[in-house]
Amino acid sequence: MKVGKVVLTKIKADLVDIVFDANGRTAKLVERIRQIQRIDFILALAGSEVSDTDGVSAAGSSAELRRLTPALDADILLSHLQIEQKLPVSPTGIASPVVLTRAALSLIPHLTTIVDCGSFSSPHIEHIKAGTVAAKSIITGQALTLELVNKLYQAGCKLADDLAKAESARQKQGQAEEALAVLAECVPGGTTTAQAIFMALGIEAENLLSSSVPTCNHEQKIAMAKAGVLAAAKRLNIESGAVPSYFKANPLSAIAAVGDPMQAFAVGFIIRRNSDRNDGITILGGGSQMLAVYALANQLAHNQACQLNNIMVATTKWVAHDQWAETAKLARLVDAPFVASHFALTESCHAGLRAYEEGHVKEGVGAGATILLANLLARIDEPTILQTIDSFYTALT
Repeated sequence: MKVGKVVLTKIKADLVDIVFDANGRTAKLVERIRQIQRIDFILALAGSEVSDTDGVSAAGSSAELRRLTPALDADILLSHLQIEQKLPVSPTGIASPVVLTRAALSLIPHLTTIVDCGSFSSPHIEHIKAGTVAAKSIITGQALTLELVNKLYQAGCKLADDLAKAESARQKQGQAEEALAVLAECVPGGTTTAQAIFMALGIEAENLLSSSVPTCNHEQKIAMAKAGVLAAAKRLNIESGAVPSYFKANPLSAIAAVGDPMQAFAVGFIIRRNSDRNDGITILGGGSQMLAVYALANQLAHNQACQLNNIMVATTKWVAHDQWAETAKLARLVDAPFVASHFALTESCHAGLRAYEEGHVKEGVGAGATILLANLLARIDEPTILQTIDSFYTALT
């Protein structure tokens, strides 16, 4: 079903649009971000058997290659392709958004950390090994064990603590500039696990999520999500009407039932970053997947009599304007500060990048967030960002 376009609000001459202002919280965070000079960029990788199902993900041209995409994207982000490696492409041949992210990061002072939360193949470059197991398909109703989810949650907490310690050490050395944490993801099939998470929490998000697939394939993803939630309810002996209340009371159990490893790690990272001892800003780089992460963290914070502060989701205009989705409505449902970069690839010299304007791929690896920050932090204009992306695309293909 085709829906109307999201109406966005421009801020000055920047490439940032407020999609959902969350009672003014989003605009305030954007103003703070303008003053920040450097970022800590974290890329969380994960795999799920969901991606083996044709049609749910464009993060790889086949089921086998989709299993390799997270590791390849991480390697490409920080190094050069090995002889035997190729840039991940969609089934229609459109290049991975890692090209956009790598180009944008080259324009921003940053430190990068790669975290493997549990994927089918680990990257060659140095990384944190938070998990060793990819998720089973959500239709099983037990994608992960609760023990593993808790372990990943604690790994997220630990990285947040490590960043806080590093920031404190820099301040003691007289380096007082505030650092911004950007948590991005690469999880083929992740919008399907996100759909299942919303369903488990009782959030009516059907037909709202954007996706790397041009028309979003809502029916296929909703069917998988329903099957997974029903299987989980049966396994846990929960009556169908009590499913939302059960998972709202136990958000980590929702991840174990129908989620993916990235979600567990990300929620731990957010909750620890959101502590009273830390007022640093955290940007969740992504679209529908990161809105699901926000929903999980927000529910967990609510259960702990807390509220999320200084957390914002940032994406691309291709997600915010997706004619087959309503991500602005989704952000309102979970009360998530939500922005998008209105950067365009219309004038790119590469057809494989111009295809993003037609709804292919749209987002991933923090592309929207990093493009936005190249503009806000480094004050790089749109033509320069486009030229940089085109140059990286030429070098990587």
